[in-house]
Amino acid sequence: MARHTTISVGNSWTELTANDVTELTFMVKSGSPIYVAATVGQNAPTDTLTSLEYQRHQGELLTTLAKMAPGLAGANRIYAKAVGDVAQVFVSHA
Repeated sequence: MARHTTISVGNSWTELTANDVTELTFMVKSGSPIYVAATVGQNAPTDTLTSLEYQRHQGELLTTLAKMAPGLAGANRIYAKAVGDVAQVFVSHA
């Protein structure tokens, strides 16, 4: 299912993708910086050790999951977690 919306991300891992994807666009619109992690399947990350940190107004424009996590074969989901309280994250994917 395609997604083109803004999602509230809090202190627990929130899936940004609505299904398996190969590429996406996202940006931290407001609030806290976020951690972003790729996964294989629907299991959320358990820590931030393999995540990337994005500040407000940062993100990725039509990037592939293979570029975001080249060492994770089969990455197909993206999760985010706020560093602080809450972040508003725009996400779009097919």
